[in-house]
Amino acid sequence: MSDRFEIEESLRTSFCCGSCCSVCFVAFMLFISIGLFLKPPSGFDPAMLPLLLIIIWPIVIAFVIWVIFLLRGTTKTRIFLISNQEIKIFVPTKRPFQIQWSEFDNIEVKKRRTHSVVLDTITVYYTLIFEGQGEREFTIESGKDFKTKTVKKILKNLEDFSYKMNKRYFGP
Repeated sequence: MSDRFEIEESLRTSFCCGSCCSVCFVAFMLFISIGLFLKPPSGFDPAMLPLLLIIIWPIVIAFVIWVIFLLRGTTKTRIFLISNQEIKIFVPTKRPFQIQWSEFDNIEVKKRRTHSVVLDTITVYYTLIFEGQGEREFTIESGKDFKTKTVKKILKNLEDFSYKMNKRYFGP
């Protein structure tokens, strides 16, 4: 086993996909809005057009704001480092985390799933709890903070280093 494990990655692909989908959605809504102005469908009351646009465009704007919030920090590099001295975690949207091996006795990893009914998605969170003189923790959102495959590598290396450094590891 080496004396160091380091992961550096960005989620640039997620940013590109999210941006492209947003641009396509806004372009589609713009196309529909212009089409309704130029040639309303038969049987459509033109007096309803402003009301329809007042409903559509706030939804489009809310969608764009939501996507911007969702994609913030995805192009920036995130780092997870384990060495014989310390553990460092840097995720752009969170406070940097650093802890020395001498500051704790055990690592407990708690896994929590949440289900979004609106988007029908499941998000998995891993809370790393470092117990010793005090208790410190860091939560990783799988797929957003680090890729899901990367989180599995992180947890495996964290477990391996814990045994090497004579610390107890309680995994999910």
